[in-house]
Amino acid sequence: MYNTDSTLYMSEGELMDAISRLRGMIKRIRERANGGNTEDLEWDLCYVQRELDLRASRMAAHARYLESRGLGPAREATPTAAN
Repeated sequence: MYNTDSTLYMSEGELMDAISRLRGMIKRIRERANGGNTEDLEWDLCYVQRELDLRASRMAAHARYLESRGLGPAREATPTAAN
């Protein structure tokens, strides 16, 4: 199960994988003849999607802050081959 505590420590890639996995599980359950209960999975999906949305909002806010200080667009923290 996912919750706000567990999603805090996941990378963006792990969050995207979890979203795909949860959507697939929900779809498979709904396609069954009895259409099982997907409520818990849907809650998990909401937690994971919310965490990804919060991170995107934080990154955008940080970029705006840097630009307002004349520091230009935010740079990625990954080192380049030239360094």
